[in-house]
Amino acid sequence: DFKPSSGGGMEAASSLRVIFVFGLWIVFKFRSKGMKETGQYNSSTKDHGRDSAADTNTARVLSVENKLAAKAFEEIKLEVEKNNIMLKTNMTWILSFLELSWFLLAAWMFSKNMAAWSVGVIWGIAQFRGGVLMHMAIHRAIFKSDTMNIWFGGFVVNIIIGISWRWWRRRHQAHHRETNILTADPDLKTYPMLVYNEQLPTSFITQFQTKLLPLYLVMYIPIWRISSVIRCIKQGWWYDISFTLLHWSFLLLIFTFSSYSFGQIYLILSLREAITGLTLGTIFMFGHFLEEVLPSSDHGLDPTLHVLKTTNNIESLNAYVNTFIVGFTGGLSLQIEHHLFPQCPVDKLSQLADITKTAVHRQGLDYHSTSFIGGLKDIWYRLEQIEDVALERHVVKTS
Repeated sequence: DFKPSSGGGMEAASSLRVIFVFGLWIVFKFRSKGMKETGQYNSSTKDHGRDSAADTNTARVLSVENKLAAKAFEEIKLEVEKNNIMLKTNMTWILSFLELSWFLLAAWMFSKNMAAWSVGVIWGIAQFRGGVLMHMAIHRAIFKSDTMNIWFGGFVVNIIIGISWRWWRRRHQAHHRETNILTADPDLKTYPMLVYNEQLPTSFITQFQTKLLPLYLVMYIPIWRISSVIRCIKQGWWYDISFTLLHWSFLLLIFTFSSYSFGQIYLILSLREAITGLTLGTIFMFGHFLEEVLPSSDHGLDPTLHVLKTTNNIESLNAYVNTFIVGFTGGLSLQIEHHLFPQCPVDKLSQLADITKTAVHRQGLDYHSTSFIGGLKDIWYRLEQIEDVALERHVVKTS
């Protein structure tokens, strides 16, 4: 068996530790400061009022769009029922259990004392796949039984990943109810390290967000862990706290009896969190990053129109590439269909996407989608635009 040396692991772990601590300092220092700044929320609405004639015309257009969206949804629903789109087959949960094999592979590599970096990479991929599973389970999209979905999701999230199931479930349900709503969608609260709409608050550090983006994504999962523990303590969710402690106690036990040094263990855990954050965080950005941000819950949009205006898909002109993207992301690439029918099994989402696109286009409404490369370019350009906005807002005055 290969037994790695401890020197390289210690040096890499030391560097990762410095980056992680610096990142947390940035988040908590600038977040509290920036939220107190005035005039940043919905500034475009405050600065650019409309006359009554324009308001009337806007309301008329919105009313027409709402009716068209409602018609489109009825057409989609009929096709869903006709084609049994929501029917969960045995293949759905079999594939879900196969995803757990990534964790078995990581455990086997760990037991064989393979190179610390390789264990961390595979464990990171496994945790990413676990994140896909917990998302499917929370929407009851794996098993026919709701109870099985809840138990399976709780096991994956609480025990294997080590994050509160209840915290994440409530957070994600809020995202579905209030998608891209300025003050209500928790997924918009990526400030100060990531701001992608000028209606959101910025800080001095937002001017450098393209440079800080990799750091933010690397810290994505640790920030989730800290947030979930804080929320559980405040709410008195000791059941979830106990499972989180069980997760870390088990890791402490196997690390204690392993032959890896402290530095190598730190490297393994850091790579695990970094790879999960980089993959999940990047995929999440495609769904709503470039779409419309609504000022409040009183937006007057039909539920279907709300989804169409605030949600985007990742698509390819090549059918085989599309199949790979849907499988790799666990259906997260087809956010429009997922938001319209959250309980749709992943293996049926592509079929549902064809139905949805046809119905939406028939009503003359926009259906937002982008390629993976094109989406990355658009996201990067948007980040640069907001950097310019932040530069104007936080210009340093010199005497």
